[in-house]
Amino acid sequence: TVPLLLMVATGAGLPRRAAAGVIAVQCAVYGLYVSWVAGTGQLGAWFEQTLGGIVRATGVATETGFNAVGTPSFLDRVVANLSRFGPSYLLIGVAVGYVAVLLALEIRARGPVGRHAGPDREAVRRLVIYWLAGVVAAVVYTFLLGEVEEQTFYLMAVPATVVIAMLVTHTAVHRALRVFVPVALAVVLAGSGAVWWTIHTRPDDAYLRLVEFLGPQAGTGTVIALGEHTAQFVLPGFGLVELPVSGEPTPTLPPAQYALVSTELSALGLAPVPSTTVDALDRRHPLVFTASGRTVGELRLYDLSRDGRPTVAQGASR
Repeated sequence: TVPLLLMVATGAGLPRRAAAGVIAVQCAVYGLYVSWVAGTGQLGAWFEQTLGGIVRATGVATETGFNAVGTPSFLDRVVANLSRFGPSYLLIGVAVGYVAVLLALEIRARGPVGRHAGPDREAVRRLVIYWLAGVVAAVVYTFLLGEVEEQTFYLMAVPATVVIAMLVTHTAVHRALRVFVPVALAVVLAGSGAVWWTIHTRPDDAYLRLVEFLGPQAGTGTVIALGEHTAQFVLPGFGLVELPVSGEPTPTLPPAQYALVSTELSALGLAPVPSTTVDALDRRHPLVFTASGRTVGELRLYDLSRDGRPTVAQGASR
């Protein structure tokens, strides 16, 4: 939406009327979804989640992400994820740099970008350039003032991929780059494929093991206080409440038998409770189940109804 709004404001990328028409279609399609939400009686939850997202994106509230207190910095996470996302970082960086050069040339020349494209191809090129530029502007704002997390940068991946394709076709007219660029791209894609293979052939099934452990208690009225966001989608048949930052039930919440936390998500600031809450639970209540995984670190289930630290049930990796 941000790139389209910029196109309406500047007339660049798409004619203002065309950009406004795309926004209208976008709003109409989204309106159908909102109508369905209202028809199913979930409008209140939709409004609360949407408002919460706007508040976090604009920086009014910062609960998680790189800008939250006590969370790893953006640079820390880039370095930590370099072995997995290095090819993606490289492609996005090259695409953003290429678009920056093309924008600078256009502003300087006050004319078409590139000498080898006809009018139709030039219109497409301008559209792609301003598409990525608009996404970058939104991400930069969120990065500086809002609540930005690692997945925020996925917004740049799609337009960056299109820009890379455009770069390859543009360099095809230059003899010196005609061979180098496709070979370099093939090497990067091969590296990305190797990363994909490694990730998808190693188990990361901590939630599956949790479901198997809790399965016999489904539908019995068991209440679980969640200190992360994912388990709510995999635990039907349980009463689910939000775990307070203190790690203890409060009079305003239904009594919970268990508390569920993720060590990795809490450490990264991607969970509603910090690592200090995990530490407090570890001191006060028995750990009755744990499962390790690449995404969650350790998924820990504590019994809030008891004190002490009995033997833990360890979920077997698949």
